[in-house]
Amino acid sequence: MGRRTRVRSGPPAAHAGYIRTGLVEALQLAPSIPAACSVVVDHLLQKGMTLPSLYLERGGRLRCQAVRGYWQVFDGMPVDVGVIGSTYRRGRPTEIRGVSHSRDCLAATLDVVDEVCVPIVAAGRVVGALNVESTTELPVDALAVTTAAAAAFAARLVELGGAPPESPAQLLARHAALIVEAQELPQLWAAACAAARELTGSSSAAVIVANRGAAAHVACGVGPVAERLTVSAPAEALAAIGNWVASGSSCWTMNNPHGRGFPGSDTLRAVGAASALVVSLGAARPLTSGPSFLIVADEQPADLATDLVELLELLGTHVAGCARTLLSLAALRRQASRDPLTDLRHHASYQAAVAAALASDAVAPEVAVVMLDIDDFKAVNDEFGHPAGDTLLCSAARLLSVVLRDEEELYRIGGDEFATVLRVYSAGEALSVAERLRAAARAELGATVSIGVALAEPGEPIAALIARTDRALYRVKRAGRDGVVLAQPCAAHEKSAG
Repeated sequence: MGRRTRVRSGPPAAHAGYIRTGLVEALQLAPSIPAACSVVVDHLLQKGMTLPSLYLERGGRLRCQAVRGYWQVFDGMPVDVGVIGSTYRRGRPTEIRGVSHSRDCLAATLDVVDEVCVPIVAAGRVVGALNVESTTELPVDALAVTTAAAAAFAARLVELGGAPPESPAQLLARHAALIVEAQELPQLWAAACAAARELTGSSSAAVIVANRGAAAHVACGVGPVAERLTVSAPAEALAAIGNWVASGSSCWTMNNPHGRGFPGSDTLRAVGAASALVVSLGAARPLTSGPSFLIVADEQPADLATDLVELLELLGTHVAGCARTLLSLAALRRQASRDPLTDLRHHASYQAAVAAALASDAVAPEVAVVMLDIDDFKAVNDEFGHPAGDTLLCSAARLLSVVLRDEEELYRIGGDEFATVLRVYSAGEALSVAERLRAAARAELGATVSIGVALAEPGEPIAALIARTDRALYRVKRAGRDGVVLAQPCAAHEKSAG
């Protein structure tokens, strides 16, 4: 008969009697936190607990400080992973008898039988966890012994100054993991500014970019200096600052308020920057048509160390790489959603636009679908060749797009078929738009078009709405082309279809 599995999580048993003088004395002799961590796991090892480990939280992850019995360990664990993460997060000890039956356990080794884990509470705050695993049954007092060791370590930890803070490199690594999660450029710029401010301790950070065809501007600014830079700095001044780092160099201020600055430095001083650091975002492979760079600034003068500058350069390189990825993905999404000949979005995008219009609560109450095609287009191809047909399609795309209102978009949904979706107050308004398209084609394109229009009805599936519009278009074709027809109301069976 197998041993009964028991999982216990709750307040520790009284443990004062388990703090042996030898452990306390050994901890007092430990000159540093790493040494104290080693003392604790060695103490548990001497108690017959063959797989002890000690973790401290740093930057939202649990970092292994000392371990015995393993050739490898888990490190950098999120605080919601495994028994150790659960114990840290809840702040209560955990005792598991029969590890194989617990879903919380990470498979560090296949033959672990029992596990106990105790939170390390220093100065009233959970700062880590002390864990013990065993390939044999743990003693009945294992939880009490481990709890006593954790309390003794916590006391010595406080005496040594508390849990060590993140090093700058560890802080950069934490932010790097957050930066790669950005899905859009604004999110990326905001994450970069947050990382730069925390790394340097500065009050402000800004990302400056020069998009294609546009002047340099503040894409994201956080903090008082950056906010004033956004409002008052002219584009040419931002471009001058960008020139400091266009070669790939970085530029930072000395703690000398009366020192001479480079061209453009007056702009930073004018917005209250007493210290500043500027690093490039991809000087070797520019992200945009002009320099893109990161500014970190503060209203107080400061001495900046070269080591810190190097970390900011690493941050800039990482941000630039992520930006290139996002730009490439955006280009691929655009390419995938557009007709390569006319650069109009295609049928799938049109279907999505109709769905979005039907789901929105815009002021104009009606959704109208308009579909048109160029009359006798096949004859153009047959008589003048496909290049002439392509030219006609591109001309139609440009001309008809101009006729539409700013919030409306033209789609190419087939060979010579185009469509748009409108928000209107009445069928008459939709027909008026269609007539403008027809008139523009006749007057400026040198061709005629046939147009079908349909107003969406409550509960009507998208496929049925588009099919009604298509039937209206072909009524124009059968009637001799060069016209506009409003679709007949949706039949009851069409409303329930799909």
